[in-house]
Amino acid sequence: MEKTIFTPKEAAELLAVPLRTVQFWCKKQSIRKKANRYQITQTHIDNWVNFLNGTQSNATNENTITQEFTQDEYEQLEEIIKQNPINLRDIKHLQDMIESYQNQIEYLRSSLDKKDDIMQRLITSLENHSKNLLQKNYIEAKDKGIE
Repeated sequence: MEKTIFTPKEAAELLAVPLRTVQFWCKKQSIRKKANRYQITQTHIDNWVNFLNGTQSNATNENTITQEFTQDEYEQLEEIIKQNPINLRDIKHLQDMIESYQNQIEYLRSSLDKKDDIMQRLITSLENHSKNLLQKNYIEAKDKGIE
């Protein structure tokens, strides 16, 4: 009887690849887990064998585009990459700036909410004061006999 479910260790031994590679593939392909263990099927093993043999099936790698280059095209691509380096320090700086702006926005939002609350209390207080003045004037006018 052929085994239907493999552990990552068994799959790594069958494929002659490191265990971490199998774990990476499992995570990347969202292979189902049961009791926190990957459920690697014979289909997965077959797809990985095809991948390792250079005959990838579309099912295992549908988001990857494979293209062959001539030596000249490859050198041109390398030159373009060298001319446009990704500066990780700049990226980190921009991420820090974004985080800082998000914090500032949150602070301003909180401050605005507090000021809105203060303004609402001030309006309520002024309305109450106006009512009290009207009542006071009415009472004084009545005491003086003015109606």
